Amino acid sequence: MLGRFVFHVAMPAALFTVVARTDLASFADTWVLAFAAGTVLASLLGLLAGRRRERSTAERTVAVMAAGYVNSGNLGIPVAAQVLGDASYAAPVLLFQVLLVTPVVLAVLDATTGAAGGATRPARLRRLTRLPLRNPVILGAGLGALFSAAGWRLPGPQLRAAVLLSALPTAQNVYVYARLYGAAPVLARSAVLVSTVTLSVIAWSLGGG
Repeated sequence: MLGRFVFHVAMPAALFTVVARTDLASFADTWVLAFAAGTVLASLLGLLAGRRRERSTAERTVAVMAAGYVNSGNLGIPVAAQVLGDASYAAPVLLFQVLLVTPVVLAVLDATTGAAGGATRPARLRRLTRLPLRNPVILGAGLGALFSAAGWRLPGPQLRAAVLLSALPTAQNVYVYARLYGAAPVLARSAVLVSTVTLSVIAWSLGGG
């Protein structure tokens, strides 16, 4: 129940609040472009690593996500608020992942794993096109972006934001997608666990120092 509350209520509300207060022109900021480039590079490394073994296209897609899809929601917002002093730094990353990366990844998984839940291909395509309206996380971020469009304030680059948010652990959504499509769920689970534990150890070490 707690997980459902977070997914359907808390996370969409948090995303809406953060994105609505963020200038969408920040997408053109140098650090956001650096983050996007780092995401592409990490994803390519994940793809290369996944091709070394006999994996299906769907499993390689999960490997790509495990390498390049950071936890910008549950951890990105509080980490940015604590370290950078402003949670809005997470908003461009959230929009980049939720509105651009996620639909592409889900489309690949949907096309390469067969009919999820017994649905026919046309039904899967219709479900995919309605994804932004059915997924509360995407809906929250999208509505926040619409509200933010009312005012434009271009913030200056900050290198720390790109480095910090690029180092976030693998998103738990990677495991959710992997399990839903039956594509390398163990790999996704391990990536989420190890990367999250690693962040916790680093945070503890810095705090102790």
